[in-house]
Amino acid sequence: MGYLPLLLPDIVQYFSVSALGWGVDHVWLEHDGQALKWHLPSGVLFDLCGLSSLPWRITVHFQSFPADTVRLRPPNIPLFTLIYP
Repeated sequence: MGYLPLLLPDIVQYFSVSALGWGVDHVWLEHDGQALKWHLPSGVLFDLCGLSSLPWRITVHFQSFPADTVRLRPPNIPLFTLIYP
């Protein structure tokens, strides 16, 4: 899995009981207080976060999207999979 947005449908389904009906377009991911950018491959994000070992602890948020930090909402998943198979 090269891009985290490709996991969003599975993440939303996993948290569907506690996510209060939010969809993929409300989800954002964070590591250690830093919002993760959608357009970067997961390996690049891992390196930028300065991590050297697994597991990579990522927090999933379903509200308070940080528009000032992450400029774009999560991508359209079907279109994203066509561009980045």
